[in-house]
Amino acid sequence: QVSFGWPHCALGAMAPRKAKGAAAAGEAAATPQEAVVEHTAAVPTDSAVVAIAPMGALFFEDLQGLLSLIAAEAEGGEPAPDLAALVSELLPEQHEDLWRRVLLVAGTHLANPGGLVLDAEGKPADEETSRTVQAVAALLAAFAEGALNESNLELPPSFAEAALQCQDLLLSIPSAETQTLIARAFEKICLGGFNKREDYYGGLLMLLVCRCLGPMQTNADVERLYHFRDLIGELDWEHESIEGMKINLM
Repeated sequence: QVSFGWPHCALGAMAPRKAKGAAAAGEAAATPQEAVVEHTAAVPTDSAVVAIAPMGALFFEDLQGLLSLIAAEAEGGEPAPDLAALVSELLPEQHEDLWRRVLLVAGTHLANPGGLVLDAEGKPADEETSRTVQAVAALLAAFAEGALNESNLELPPSFAEAALQCQDLLLSIPSAETQTLIARAFEKICLGGFNKREDYYGGLLMLLVCRCLGPMQTNADVERLYHFRDLIGELDWEHESIEGMKINLM
Protein backbone atom coordinates (compact mmCIF):
# COMPACT_ATOMS: atom_id res chain seq x y z
CA GLN A 1 0.00 0.00 0.00
CA VAL A 2 1.25 3.46 -0.91
CA SER A 3 1.81 5.78 2.01
CA PHE A 4 1.83 9.56 1.91
CA GLY A 5 4.13 12.09 3.49
CA TRP A 6 3.81 15.23 1.41
CA PRO A 7 4.83 18.66 2.69
CA HIS A 8 2.61 21.65 2.05
CA CYS A 9 2.91 23.15 -1.42
CA ALA A 10 0.69 25.81 -2.95
CA LEU A 11 -0.36 24.86 -6.46
CA GLY A 12 -3.34 27.18 -6.79
CA ALA A 13 -6.86 26.92 -5.47
CA MET A 14 -9.29 24.23 -6.48
CA ALA A 15 -12.41 25.52 -8.22
CA PRO A 16 -15.26 26.38 -5.86
CA ARG A 17 -17.67 23.48 -5.62
CA LYS A 18 -21.35 23.83 -4.90
CA ALA A 19 -22.09 22.30 -1.52
CA LYS A 20 -24.15 19.15 -1.50
CA GLY A 21 -26.02 17.20 1.14
CA ALA A 22 -28.89 17.97 3.44
CA ALA A 23 -27.23 20.96 5.08
CA ALA A 24 -26.49 22.64 1.72
CA ALA A 25 -30.00 21.99 0.44
CA GLY A 26 -31.47 23.77 3.41
CA GLU A 27 -32.97 20.65 4.93
CA ALA A 28 -33.21 20.42 8.69
CA ALA A 29 -30.30 18.48 10.14
CA ALA A 30 -31.09 15.87 12.73
CA THR A 31 -29.77 16.43 16.21
CA PRO A 32 -27.51 13.70 17.65
CA GLN A 33 -30.36 12.56 19.87
CA GLU A 34 -32.75 12.33 16.89
CA ALA A 35 -30.13 10.41 14.96
CA VAL A 36 -29.89 7.81 17.71
CA VAL A 37 -33.64 7.41 17.75
CA GLU A 38 -33.64 7.03 13.97
CA HIS A 39 -31.01 4.30 14.07
CA THR A 40 -32.40 2.37 17.02
CA ALA A 41 -36.16 2.71 16.76
CA ALA A 42 -36.49 -0.33 14.49
CA VAL A 43 -34.55 -2.73 16.71
CA PRO A 44 -35.38 -4.37 20.05
CA THR A 45 -34.34 -2.58 23.23
CA ASP A 46 -31.43 -4.92 23.98
CA SER A 47 -30.07 -4.51 20.46
CA ALA A 48 -30.43 -0.74 20.66
CA VAL A 49 -28.12 -0.58 23.65
CA VAL A 50 -25.51 -2.61 21.81
CA ALA A 51 -25.89 -0.40 18.73
CA ILE A 52 -25.17 2.83 20.59
CA ALA A 53 -22.47 1.63 22.98
CA PRO A 54 -19.52 1.33 20.54
CA MET A 55 -19.80 4.99 19.54
CA GLY A 56 -18.07 6.16 22.71
CA ALA A 57 -16.10 9.33 22.04
CA LEU A 58 -17.47 9.41 18.50
CA PHE A 59 -20.91 10.31 19.82
CA PHE A 60 -20.05 13.99 20.25
CA GLU A 61 -22.75 16.65 20.36
CA ASP A 62 -20.72 19.79 19.71
CA LEU A 63 -17.46 21.08 18.29
CA GLN A 64 -15.56 20.56 21.53
CA GLY A 65 -16.51 16.90 21.43
CA LEU A 66 -15.06 16.61 17.93
CA LEU A 67 -11.89 18.44 18.94
CA SER A 68 -11.45 16.08 21.90
CA LEU A 69 -10.70 13.35 19.38
CA ILE A 70 -7.29 14.92 18.81
CA ALA A 71 -6.77 16.26 22.32
CA ALA A 72 -3.10 16.15 23.26
CA GLU A 73 -2.08 14.99 26.72
CA ALA A 74 0.67 17.62 26.69
CA GLU A 75 -2.00 20.32 26.50
CA GLY A 76 -3.46 19.18 29.80
CA GLY A 77 -6.35 17.20 28.36
CA GLU A 78 -7.07 13.50 28.30
CA PRO A 79 -4.97 11.34 25.95
CA ALA A 80 -6.39 11.31 22.44
CA PRO A 81 -8.59 8.25 21.86
CA ASP A 82 -7.57 5.56 19.39
CA LEU A 83 -9.67 6.64 16.42
CA ALA A 84 -8.92 3.54 14.37
CA ALA A 85 -10.17 1.30 17.18
CA LEU A 86 -13.29 3.40 17.76
CA VAL A 87 -14.20 3.52 14.08
CA SER A 88 -13.70 -0.20 13.59
CA GLU A 89 -16.38 -0.87 16.24
CA LEU A 90 -19.04 1.20 14.49
CA LEU A 91 -22.01 -0.57 12.99
CA PRO A 92 -22.69 0.23 9.31
CA GLU A 93 -25.91 2.01 10.21
CA GLN A 94 -23.94 4.40 12.44
CA HIS A 95 -21.62 5.62 9.68
CA GLU A 96 -23.90 8.21 8.13
CA ASP A 97 -24.98 9.49 11.55
CA LEU A 98 -21.36 10.09 12.53
CA TRP A 99 -20.56 12.14 9.45
CA ARG A 100 -23.82 14.03 9.53
CA ARG A 101 -22.83 15.25 12.98
CA VAL A 102 -19.30 16.09 11.78
CA LEU A 103 -20.77 18.37 9.11
CA LEU A 104 -23.20 19.82 11.63
CA VAL A 105 -20.55 20.90 14.14
CA ALA A 106 -17.62 21.56 11.78
CA GLY A 107 -19.30 22.85 8.63
CA THR A 108 -18.60 26.53 9.30
CA HIS A 109 -14.88 25.88 9.73
CA LEU A 110 -14.64 23.61 6.68
CA ALA A 111 -15.95 26.55 4.65
CA ASN A 112 -13.38 28.97 6.08
CA PRO A 113 -10.06 28.64 4.18
CA GLY A 114 -9.07 32.10 5.38
CA GLY A 115 -8.84 30.76 8.91
CA LEU A 116 -5.95 28.52 7.87
CA VAL A 117 -3.73 31.36 6.61
CA LEU A 118 -0.60 31.75 8.72
CA ASP A 119 0.39 35.10 10.17
CA ALA A 120 3.91 36.50 10.47
CA GLU A 121 4.51 34.34 13.54
CA GLY A 122 3.43 31.16 11.77
CA LYS A 123 0.10 30.93 13.60
CA PRO A 124 -3.21 30.30 11.81
CA ALA A 125 -5.59 33.23 11.51
CA ASP A 126 -8.25 31.15 13.28
CA GLU A 127 -6.85 28.57 15.68
CA GLU A 128 -10.23 26.88 16.12
CA THR A 129 -10.60 26.42 12.36
CA SER A 130 -7.11 24.95 12.16
CA ARG A 131 -7.84 22.46 14.96
CA THR A 132 -11.22 21.58 13.48
CA VAL A 133 -9.75 20.78 10.06
CA GLN A 134 -7.07 18.70 11.78
CA ALA A 135 -9.71 16.73 13.69
CA VAL A 136 -11.83 16.12 10.60
CA ALA A 137 -8.74 15.02 8.66
CA ALA A 138 -7.76 12.57 11.41
CA LEU A 139 -11.29 11.15 11.47
CA LEU A 140 -11.37 10.90 7.66
CA ALA A 141 -8.18 8.84 7.61
CA ALA A 142 -9.27 6.58 10.47
CA PHE A 143 -12.72 6.04 8.97
CA ALA A 144 -11.33 5.27 5.51
CA GLU A 145 -8.98 2.65 6.93
CA GLY A 146 -11.24 1.14 9.57
CA ALA A 147 -14.78 1.46 8.28
CA LEU A 148 -14.84 1.58 4.47
CA ASN A 149 -15.41 -1.90 3.16
CA GLU A 150 -15.19 -2.98 -0.45
CA SER A 151 -18.18 -5.23 0.09
CA ASN A 152 -20.20 -1.99 0.05
CA LEU A 153 -18.89 0.41 -2.59
CA GLU A 154 -21.28 3.22 -1.67
CA LEU A 155 -19.63 5.91 0.44
CA PRO A 156 -21.78 7.30 3.27
CA PRO A 157 -23.16 10.53 1.74
CA SER A 158 -22.05 12.80 4.57
CA PHE A 159 -18.59 11.20 4.64
CA ALA A 160 -18.29 11.87 0.89
CA GLU A 161 -19.35 15.49 1.43
CA ALA A 162 -16.84 16.00 4.26
CA ALA A 163 -14.07 14.52 2.10
CA LEU A 164 -14.98 16.85 -0.78
CA GLN A 165 -14.96 19.86 1.54
CA CYS A 166 -11.50 18.83 2.76
CA GLN A 167 -10.37 18.52 -0.86
CA ASP A 168 -11.51 22.10 -1.47
CA LEU A 169 -9.31 23.17 1.46
CA LEU A 170 -6.41 20.86 0.74
CA LEU A 171 -3.97 23.31 -0.83
CA SER A 172 -4.79 25.97 1.75
CA ILE A 173 -3.76 23.73 4.66
CA PRO A 174 -0.28 24.70 5.93
CA SER A 175 0.14 21.51 7.97
CA ALA A 176 1.82 18.70 6.03
CA GLU A 177 0.54 16.24 8.63
CA THR A 178 -3.07 17.28 8.09
CA GLN A 179 -2.65 17.14 4.31
CA THR A 180 -1.25 13.64 4.63
CA LEU A 181 -4.22 12.44 6.69
CA ILE A 182 -6.63 13.65 4.01
CA ALA A 183 -4.49 12.07 1.29
CA ARG A 184 -4.59 8.71 3.06
CA ALA A 185 -8.38 8.79 2.94
CA PHE A 186 -8.33 9.69 -0.76
CA GLU A 187 -5.90 6.87 -1.46
CA LYS A 188 -8.22 4.32 0.13
CA ILE A 189 -11.20 5.64 -1.81
CA CYS A 190 -9.40 5.73 -5.16
CA LEU A 191 -7.77 2.32 -4.83
CA GLY A 192 -10.82 0.66 -3.31
CA GLY A 193 -13.07 0.98 -6.31
CA PHE A 194 -15.71 2.98 -4.43
CA ASN A 195 -18.48 4.68 -6.37
CA LYS A 196 -17.72 8.31 -7.32
CA ARG A 197 -14.05 7.80 -6.47
CA GLU A 198 -13.22 9.99 -9.47
CA ASP A 199 -14.32 13.00 -7.40
CA TYR A 200 -11.08 12.63 -5.43
CA TYR A 201 -8.60 12.02 -8.26
CA GLY A 202 -7.79 15.71 -8.52
CA GLY A 203 -6.84 16.18 -4.88
CA LEU A 204 -4.74 13.03 -4.82
CA LEU A 205 -2.85 13.91 -8.00
CA MET A 206 -2.30 17.53 -7.00
CA LEU A 207 -0.44 16.39 -3.90
CA LEU A 208 1.59 13.84 -5.85
CA VAL A 209 2.59 16.42 -8.43
CA CYS A 210 3.37 18.90 -5.66
CA ARG A 211 5.74 16.44 -4.02
CA CYS A 212 7.50 15.57 -7.26
CA LEU A 213 8.02 19.26 -8.08
CA GLY A 214 9.32 20.10 -4.61
CA PRO A 215 12.99 20.62 -3.80
CA MET A 216 13.03 17.57 -1.51
CA GLN A 217 11.45 15.11 -3.95
CA THR A 218 12.76 11.55 -3.93
CA ASN A 219 12.60 8.50 -6.17
CA ALA A 220 9.80 7.21 -3.92
CA ASP A 221 7.74 10.30 -4.74
CA VAL A 222 8.11 9.65 -8.45
CA GLU A 223 7.13 6.02 -7.90
CA ARG A 224 3.96 7.11 -6.11
CA LEU A 225 2.96 9.35 -9.01
CA TYR A 226 3.73 6.52 -11.44
CA HIS A 227 1.58 4.19 -9.34
CA PHE A 228 -1.42 6.49 -9.88
CA ARG A 229 -0.54 7.46 -13.47
CA ASP A 230 -3.77 6.03 -14.86
CA LEU A 231 -5.76 8.62 -12.91
CA ILE A 232 -4.22 11.45 -14.93
CA GLY A 233 -6.23 10.48 -17.98
CA GLU A 234 -9.41 10.48 -15.92
CA LEU A 235 -9.20 14.19 -15.07
CA ASP A 236 -11.36 16.79 -16.80
CA TRP A 237 -8.62 18.85 -18.41
CA GLU A 238 -11.10 21.45 -19.67
CA HIS A 239 -12.36 22.33 -16.18
CA GLU A 240 -11.07 25.57 -14.66
CA SER A 241 -10.02 23.80 -11.45
CA ILE A 242 -7.25 22.02 -13.35
CA GLU A 243 -5.41 25.21 -14.33
CA GLY A 244 -3.07 25.05 -11.34
CA MET A 245 -1.90 21.58 -12.29
CA LYS A 246 -1.45 22.56 -15.93
CA ILE A 247 0.78 25.47 -14.97
CA ASN A 248 2.95 23.33 -12.72
CA LEU A 249 3.30 20.58 -15.32
CA MET A 250 4.44 22.96 -18.06
